[in-house]
Amino acid sequence: MKRRDVLKTAGIVLGYSLTAGTAAAVLAGCNADPTPGWVPTFNSEDESKILKSMAEIIIPGTDTLPGAKDIMIEKFIDETILLHATEEEKTKYKDGFSAFIDKINTSKSKSFLNLTDEEKLAEIKNGLEGNDDFIKNIHEMCITGFCTSEVGAKKVLVYDPIPGAQKGCITLEEVGGIWAI
Repeated sequence: MKRRDVLKTAGIVLGYSLTAGTAAAVLAGCNADPTPGWVPTFNSEDESKILKSMAEIIIPGTDTLPGAKDIMIEKFIDETILLHATEEEKTKYKDGFSAFIDKINTSKSKSFLNLTDEEKLAEIKNGLEGNDDFIKNIHEMCITGFCTSEVGAKKVLVYDPIPGAQKGCITLEEVGGIWAI
């Protein structure tokens, strides 16, 4: 992979198409404190369970690396929408969530939570490929929330709190991965 491709990928992951609400959340330093016993404020508890399940598909954890569920991404999404979205964005989000749930219930005759991981992945991929604004928004917030969390930045991305000198022309192997900012 060429250095340009790495930069392009990093740009897509961390800012290519951030919505205003997500960008505001990141700039305001919004992150989810993984405190046990948290109760959602904007989303219902069922919606939060669906968001957590979606996040597990979008950024799954492994035995050695954390995933989106490990940072309580559903809390990040709930607080981002509640604190940084406009009333119009909140309405669009709720309408999109309802339409997503209705679509799954109608087409699969069961809840999103009862689908297999393969079925969940297929629904998310179909939403992304079909330009479903709700799915794109959730995907964006999952990646942004995870990559800007302490866990994501320090355990998954390359992190250096005191960066060294700028090196203009180096190989990808020397770069070592996508860096946390």
